[in-house]
Amino acid sequence: MKRAVSMKTAAVVLFLIAMAACSPDGPVAVEPGKERCAQCRMDLVDMRFDSQLVTTKGRRYYFDSIECMVGWMDSHSDVAVNPDRIYVKNVAAPDQFLDFNKARFVQSERLASPMGAFLAAYATDDEVKQSIAEYGGRELKADELHKAIENREREHSSHEH
Repeated sequence: MKRAVSMKTAAVVLFLIAMAACSPDGPVAVEPGKERCAQCRMDLVDMRFDSQLVTTKGRRYYFDSIECMVGWMDSHSDVAVNPDRIYVKNVAAPDQFLDFNKARFVQSERLASPMGAFLAAYATDDEVKQSIAEYGGRELKADELHKAIENREREHSSHEH
């Protein structure tokens, strides 16, 4: 009996190791409608804006927009997020994920992101310049996103009253 239990334990451990080895380190492409946003619970459908992060424990969270991901990180500060595994989509090349910490951001009311903060990510300075020339708006650094989202939420709530 003891040997059967240890064999089962060994099988479970090997299975978990195999699963961890199969888990991709980088971003994962998601089919529209197959995942829900961890923040707002809406289906991910506009794949130009989806983002994702992975915790230090390896759990992956999906978001329908940059603003949802930033909001989730703000409200879940107790969850250890791997800073090298936070990803946003490049609006100029929607199949390309970018490292959140290296991405460049534009806020423009002519680029409607799913949750209405009008945030888009780009890979290069040229893409940012082209976006601003085409859509207007302004460039934001990653550390300015929190304030831009807060301001947008404040503006939105003042219009509801």
